Amino acid sequence: MRLGMFIVCSLLLTGAALGAVPSWVQPGLVVSYDGISASLIGGEPQNGVYTVMTTQVDSASRDAVSGTTKVYIPSASMGGWSYSWQTSEGDPWKDVHRFWVDPADPSSSVKGPNGEVLSIVGQEPFSYGGRSWDATLMAYKNEETGTEYHLTFETKTGLILAYTEMYPSQNTFLYFKSISQEPSSQAANTWEDGGNGGITFSKNSGNSIKDAIVISNAKSDEEGVDAEYAYLEKKYGQRNVDWKLITQSLITNNDKDYDKMDIELSDGTMLTVYFDITDFLGKF
Repeated sequence: MRLGMFIVCSLLLTGAALGAVPSWVQPGLVVSYDGISASLIGGEPQNGVYTVMTTQVDSASRDAVSGTTKVYIPSASMGGWSYSWQTSEGDPWKDVHRFWVDPADPSSSVKGPNGEVLSIVGQEPFSYGGRSWDATLMAYKNEETGTEYHLTFETKTGLILAYTEMYPSQNTFLYFKSISQEPSSQAANTWEDGGNGGITFSKNSGNSIKDAIVISNAKSDEEGVDAEYAYLEKKYGQRNVDWKLITQSLITNNDKDYDKMDIELSDGTMLTVYFDITDFLGKF
């Protein structure tokens, strides 16, 4: 009998899930943003300063990235400056180098400058510089201080398209300008599990059958099911510590086969993750 047909378990667990760095974030990638910073006088922006920020990735893994950012100020005699940085998934927003979120778990992927949680507030098209994207909007607002953070990312890839910090005395805006390799390319939409014989997973969200995570190159049912759990552990942490499986069931829809995984995170959050297992179902 196939191992992944139907499983029920109920174990206590503790811990927290973090996002994952999108696979298109690779060493050598270069991303540029337009930036505008302005003081507020009487609620109106004054003395705005235009900048161009160019970031190159030096190293990248599933949960951490390092790189170098150059800040150019056309109006300044000094021209600008550069600095090196390193950040991990779930870290607060730091300076101007962050250009991605995990599209499947954006609120866990990045926090506000002081660790604030940015919530998804909607989806709508976003346009800048003559280009348009299907985008997701996130926001945080402190009613007492008037501080607001707004983040817009491309829904499919997690590329940050715009970021705003709004304080009573100053506003800062960042807008996506260019990237050396488009994250929507095929190579950007899969990542390889190096410890699992070259098995690949599509970079779909897994939130529905329509957007199920496609597993390819598994040599057998058993290897494919193992890959599903390996994916969940890389995404959400250690099984039975950071999350637990509630049910696992097989679904057939439009001549394709799916595993529906209902899991519970340590904070009580219930999630359903869909895997497209058509490629390996029935292999022995």
